[in-house]
Amino acid sequence: MKKLLTILALASAATFVHAQGTIILQQGNAAFLVSTNAALIGQGIGPTAKTALGFDYAVLLATYGGPAPSSNPLDGAWTGAVLTGVNFSVTAGGISGQGGGGGAVTPGWGAPAATYTDGTEKYFMIVGWSSNLGTTWATVAANMASGWATPWGPNNAFFGTSAIGFGFSGGGPFSLPANTLFNPTAAMPGGLSSGFQLMAIVPEPTTIALAGLGGLSLLLFRRRK
Repeated sequence: MKKLLTILALASAATFVHAQGTIILQQGNAAFLVSTNAALIGQGIGPTAKTALGFDYAVLLATYGGPAPSSNPLDGAWTGAVLTGVNFSVTAGGISGQGGGGGAVTPGWGAPAATYTDGTEKYFMIVGWSSNLGTTWATVAANMASGWATPWGPNNAFFGTSAIGFGFSGGGPFSLPANTLFNPTAAMPGGLSSGFQLMAIVPEPTTIALAGLGGLSLLLFRRRK
């Protein structure tokens, strides 16, 4: 009985380790800049800067095989964020923070068992946004689903996604090195070959109309007084 429990424990541990892959998200190379399409406060259009607003990122995963999921991050094929929140920032137009030289843990993304010809391969997409939209992907996704109805204050708000990539994580039972999501390699054949742009958000017409009605009612109220 003890022998059986030991075997089960080892099998469970191996499965757990296999599922805990690591990746490198940090990238400051000029070829992979993250830019905005509109001017930030104190900064023109172009690569983002750490001092203007603040930016967060999430890495979304989807099962590999068959057609790639759509580029809509709300597509049900994307399983959710593996890295997200305030640990990420933008500096010199690149992504930095957690996910640096040592890589960051990505639950559910297994490393190959021995070589890069087997194991768990995933589609991935990086989602980026200005922090005034929220500090977690769940908050931003809900805001996006509502047509950006949630107000974000006087500053511009930005949102954007990378191209869809695919590949393997590192880590795993053989302690494979963490793989960067940028630059295609044998380990990450679908690595991103460029940066991406965060677009200034314009609320849905319905939201704008409601805001306009609210302003009109205030004007009428003032005139009556």
